[in-house]
Amino acid sequence: MNKQQVAGAAPGRWSGPAEWTTFPTAADGGTVWRGPAPSAVVFDCDGLLADSEPLWAAARAELYRRRGLAFGDVEREALLGLDVPDVAAMMAGHFTETGRERFIERELLDAGMRRIRSGVRPMVGALRCVARIAELMPVAVASNAPRRVLDLTLEAIGLGGRFAVTVAADEVGASKPAPDIYLAACRDLEVPPGSVLAFEDSAVGVRAAKAAGIPVVVVGGTCPLADLAWESLLDLRLDRWLTCWRAGGSEVLPEPPV
Repeated sequence: MNKQQVAGAAPGRWSGPAEWTTFPTAADGGTVWRGPAPSAVVFDCDGLLADSEPLWAAARAELYRRRGLAFGDVEREALLGLDVPDVAAMMAGHFTETGRERFIERELLDAGMRRIRSGVRPMVGALRCVARIAELMPVAVASNAPRRVLDLTLEAIGLGGRFAVTVAADEVGASKPAPDIYLAACRDLEVPPGSVLAFEDSAVGVRAAKAAGIPVVVVGGTCPLADLAWESLLDLRLDRWLTCWRAGGSEVLPEPPV
C-alpha cells in the first residue's frame, strides 16, 4: 500500500454516520446529489482511469496465439477485471497447463507491461475528473493490478503521485471481487467505507466496492449492483455534484431546464 501526502488533497470532512441514506437515486438519475458530501473518492485504475484494457486483452491474446488457440469475446469477458494470478489460473485451465500458473503469470506480465510502456493513455475525462475531485477531498486508487503494474500505469498516464492512497492487489489478502482492496484504501484514508464513493468499470470491481459497503458508480457499462451508471468520466453530473460537495453536500440543486 502506498500512502502519501498530496498537494490539494484536503482531509476528510465526514462527520456523520457511517452509512448514507440519501445517495442519488434512480428517480433523478443522480443529477442532484442528496445528503452529505463523501469523505473521499476511490477509483479503480485499468479501464477507468487508464485505457489499458485493450492492451491487456492484446497481451492475453498473444499468449493464446502462441499456443495456437483462439482468443474471442468469451475469453475476453471471462478474464475482464480479474487480477493477474486469477487470469493466469484460468489460462492454465484453458491451455491444459495446470501446474504452470506462475510461468503463465510472468509471461502475461511481460507481455502486458511491454504494451503499457509503449503507449497507454488516460481514459477520456480521467485527468480532469481526478483533478476536480482532488480539489475538495482525498482521492485514492484501489486496483486489481500488482504494485509494479499499478505504479507503471499511473506514471504513464500522468497520475503518478496524484493520490493520497493507492492499494494494489498483491498487498492484500484477497483481490476483487473480495472487499479487501477497498477496505485497505479506506483504512489508509482513515475514513469509514460507508462515507466513501467508488468509481468502477467492471462487475468484478462493483462487487468488491459493494461488499465493502461503499456506494459505487459504474462507468462505461452496466451492472445491476451499481448505484448509478455513467457513460464516461465526462458525465455532466460530476460538475453538479461538485457544486453540492463544495457547499457541504446538503444543498439540493434545481433540475436544469428542459
